[in-house]
This record gives sequence, C-alpha cells and structure tokens, in this order.
Amino acid sequence: MPPIPLIPQIPQPVATLVGALIGALIGSIGAAILSHWLTRRREEDRIRKELVQQHLFQLQDATESLWYRLHNLAFRGGEEAMRDEEYYKLTTLYSLGKLLAVERIFTLEGIYPQLDAAYGEARLKKFLRKILLRKNRIELGKFLRKERIDLKLRHIDNFQQYDRIFLAEAVIEGERERLRASTFVEFVKRYEATGSTEKEHLDSLWLKVKNDRDFWRKMVELFDVLHEFAQRIREDADLYSQFLDRYDEKNPRYDKSLERLKNAGEKTIVVDHISRETTTGRRPARGNHNAARRPLASLLSRLAHVLAPLG
Repeated sequence: MPPIPLIPQIPQPVATLVGALIGALIGSIGAAILSHWLTRRREEDRIRKELVQQHLFQLQDATESLWYRLHNLAFRGGEEAMRDEEYYKLTTLYSLGKLLAVERIFTLEGIYPQLDAAYGEARLKKFLRKILLRKNRIELGKFLRKERIDLKLRHIDNFQQYDRIFLAEAVIEGERERLRASTFVEFVKRYEATGSTEKEHLDSLWLKVKNDRDFWRKMVELFDVLHEFAQRIREDADLYSQFLDRYDEKNPRYDKSLERLKNAGEKTIVVDHISRETTTGRRPARGNHNAARRPLASLLSRLAHVLAPLG
C-alpha cells in the first residue's frame, strides 16, 4: 500500500494573513447586518411615531368624544346644555361624525395595512406577549377595521350606508396633501355656510334618527366597542384614555352605572330614556326662551370664549 501523501504545511505568514482576511470578512458582514438592523429599527420607529401623531391620536380623541357624549346622554341627561336643540343636534352629529370621519380617512389613505405592518404580531415583543398571555390577537389594523363603528351601525333603516359616509365626509378637512378630522368650529362653519348642502342633508338626517329607537339602541351598544378601541390603542400604542378609569373597580373614578349595560333589560331602559328625551323635544334653557332659535354665530362665540384660555 503506497504511503498517503502529506498535506504540505501552510507557511505561518500565509496562515496569519488568511485568518486575518476571514476575520475581516466576518466582521464586515456582521457590521453590515447590524447596520441594516439598526436602520430598519429606526425606520420602523419613525413610521410608528408618524402613525401615532397623525392618525392614532385622532382616533383616540374621536373615541373619547363619542364615549363622553353617550355617557352624558345615557347617565347624566345633559340637563341644561341639552335643552338647546340646535346645540344638541350639532354636537351629537359631530361626535359621531368625527369617529366615522377618522375611520373613513383610515380607509381612503390605506392606514389599516400600515398599522398592521407597524404593530403586527410579527414583531418579536408582540410575539412574546402573545405567547405569555396566550391570546390569539389579530393585528391592530385588522382589529380596528373589523370592529369599526361604521359596521356596528348597519341595518338601521333611517341611517343607511351613504348617510354614514355623508356624515363622515362632512367632518373631514383636506390639509397639505393629507386628510384630517374637522374641528368643531370648522364643522359648524361648513354647516352654517350660505347654500350649505351639508346643512340640508344633516338636518334631514337628524329628523330621521333623533326619534329612532333602533338608532339609539345601536348607539348605546357602542359603549362596549369604544371601550375595546381604547384598550387596544393603549396596549399597542401606549395611548391612555381617561374614561378607562370608569371600568376599573379599583379606581376611585369607577362608574357603577356602566354595569347596567350588561343587562338587556337595563340597557332597554337606558335606550328608552334617551329616545324619550329626544322624542319629547328639548326646551329652551331656563331664563332664555329664544335659546332654541339662537343663531349659530352665538354658538361659535360661546365656544371661542371657552377655548380662549387654551390659546
């Protein structure tokens, strides 16, 4: 058997050079991977910050606005302010329309899939949280689209799909190549404008829904949806809505009256209370029998006075 030839030994200088080249190559690849990962993280953080500032803040604000309006109607009566029919109509339509407007903007500008990408379960910390909490959570965008208010208000004879779309778009402003929800003053100015098509259609819409028990039943059922919205926005985007305190039994602000909505009979009583208040008509505020006919200019003046300290 012939002897096995020995592999010639690599000279030490060559081996050192090869080792250095391999180390440099590995280091270069590692640095490139790390640089790419850091760049990607920075871009993801920028996108999430932009989504929060431009869209989730709007959604949170609109959610809070509608929740407090419903709570006022269901459990506090609205007493003095709600005696002004014009004020009651405009503020109620605005609080509902604002949330519908934000949802409409999310659809028109493709925000839902952007939220899925930014807050999806593919992110490691969300994946770990899913494992630890053992919850089958869908992405934020899919959740908000699936649970949107527009869908919850379907099947109301006097509040059809294009009524909801019209109300939503009556509370949308175009600004620097993007859309946003109108402020209340902007909404009232548009409603008040000479020859306003919004006024004609919204007045007709209000006459149809203000006495409609089906409409108010669906509106009362929104308490649960708004609560879920606020919880999910808090969990994913760390934006806290103060009305969440009302659901926490350990919180001093806990509201026992919300428990009534878990009982079908009690919920019916709440709906009857709101629809009866609406049906019987709102009286002018005490001491001013012309309040119901007060021009909207006075409404804007009163609002400006309230907002002045914030300016």
